[in-house]
Amino acid sequence: MGSLLRKKHLLIIGLATVAVSGSPATLSGVTPWAVPVALAGESVTVENLVIETGLGPIRIPRLEAEDSSVSAADIQALLTSSDLASAADRIAQISAKHWRIPELVFEQKLGEVTQTVTYRDIVLEEIAGGRIRRMSASGADINATAATGEGMSGRMGTILASGIDLAAALRIMTTTSSDPTAPLTTIYQSFAVDGYEFKLAEQMQMRFGTIAGQNFRMRPLSIPLNELVQKLMAAAPATPGQPPTPEQQAKAFEVLPALIEIYRAYAFDEATGSDFAFSVKTPEGDVNFDMARFSLRNFADARIGELSMEGLAMSKVGADGGKFALGKFTMKGLDFGNLLKVVQELAETQQAIAANPDLADAPIPTPAFQMPRFDEISMDGLEFDAMVPKKSGNPGELEHLKMSLARMALTVGGWTEVMPTSIGYELDRFHMEPDPADQQFAQVRALGIDAIDLSLRTAVDYDAASQRLTLSDISFDMAKVGRFAMKGTVENVPPEALSGDPTAAQLAMMQATVKSLDLEIVDGGAIALALAQQSAASGVPADQLRQQMAAMPVAALPQILGQSPKVSELANALSTFVTSGGTLKIAASSLSGVGMLDMADIPGIMAKTDITATVGP
Repeated sequence: MGSLLRKKHLLIIGLATVAVSGSPATLSGVTPWAVPVALAGESVTVENLVIETGLGPIRIPRLEAEDSSVSAADIQALLTSSDLASAADRIAQISAKHWRIPELVFEQKLGEVTQTVTYRDIVLEEIAGGRIRRMSASGADINATAATGEGMSGRMGTILASGIDLAAALRIMTTTSSDPTAPLTTIYQSFAVDGYEFKLAEQMQMRFGTIAGQNFRMRPLSIPLNELVQKLMAAAPATPGQPPTPEQQAKAFEVLPALIEIYRAYAFDEATGSDFAFSVKTPEGDVNFDMARFSLRNFADARIGELSMEGLAMSKVGADGGKFALGKFTMKGLDFGNLLKVVQELAETQQAIAANPDLADAPIPTPAFQMPRFDEISMDGLEFDAMVPKKSGNPGELEHLKMSLARMALTVGGWTEVMPTSIGYELDRFHMEPDPADQQFAQVRALGIDAIDLSLRTAVDYDAASQRLTLSDISFDMAKVGRFAMKGTVENVPPEALSGDPTAAQLAMMQATVKSLDLEIVDGGAIALALAQQSAASGVPADQLRQQMAAMPVAALPQILGQSPKVSELANALSTFVTSGGTLKIAASSLSGVGMLDMADIPGIMAKTDITATVGP
């Protein structure tokens, strides 16, 4: 409910002048335009206006127009006319220095919820050519009542907007266009609300410190926007939370293509919110959620340039309460285009079945899976400390979990039709303290590790032209254990390997050949921990076990890989690493490459592979 109220308030105020309201208040931008200077005229007053919008009446007890180019009767006729088709042309003929509206009341019936929004001290400045240079309101009060009798109330602080094009908004509301490449028209250039609060009885409260945005533009849809709103209301269940009827489902599928179209029919530069707070009462205790800042930038053509949330925190009051905090969450380049195509195909299939029920029993083609594409997803400064459901045990049993994360980032540099071709993954300083009673970590604790502290890195890139897969960094670093790092190149990797088809991918990888592979292993205590555990279990001293383990590669590798100087070098390096620790480096390369079909011929692999192995500090 609160989201719906926030989205409607700007056009409720602005389009009250042309008897329309309800367009989403999302924001975007183009080059600013100038409002023509209004012609000198008279000051007129219109009283007791009632505007029927189709979504509910707007009541304006008094409207004062300064230097108006038209009479009070003309304003009355304009605002109360039911002819929306010509409203854009008619509003373009009006000019005035100011319109002042001390109070505007918008009444709605949304399913079983009755809602009233009262705006105060509205001022529209420099009206000319269907445009308004600036709009302001001192605030608004929101009151709503559900069928259950529950009361909902809210308040908005000062509201400001600039560069509003009412005539363009009306044309988008009432006209159609089948051209998906039609240019977008600026509806308004800036928008801000200083403070927003909403309360549902004593159960839920929500607050924003500020809501702001820049430059919203849009084009007409294949169905008039006001008609789409009416159809959506008809498709929604009368009682929130209730499942839709078959008739409502059919109506929803009917308008689904238009809803998909909307994602490509509008754009905005930025929408931001700050000092967000949400609290809800539950039988288990109060849940509180806070967010310092929210930002959505550069949305166009079903793609979000950047979405970010900063200063997130959640806490729960009660026996199983806990705390969650996140410094920042960011998504860049989030693109829904391919996913919308899949939804479009499903909607068309359902519409075809509705038109011809005989198709219901026919096999329905399954669209290829498409995930939303993105450039980057990252989290910084995660902290979690709470009681969570126990993984094993009786229902309702809880255990303590504490963890933190400095940074997690997933970056993508390119895509096939369904899969990324370049991936970078970073998990930096992940720290977790399992519950002491958690038996799943019993073996880890037996090694002397009471907390998990690790970092991961992955960087993989595929070049379709050369059919080369480059593993530039696959590494693992864990406190008290050590570090493992790998890099290499794989060639002869056909594009089908990244087709998303498991069978095609498996066949394609049969052709792949490994050309190089480099390993680096740093002992950070893992060998000593393993020997201590084995010594405790067997009773054999750890030093004796180390000697036995060091002798194993020298004895076994020549039997497995064959007798050769490079095998001896590898075996001796492994033995030295087990004995003294340090850093083990192994580099392997093959001019002709090693493929899956070579796996059965170990001597053949060794014959065409160069291997070096060293141990250092």
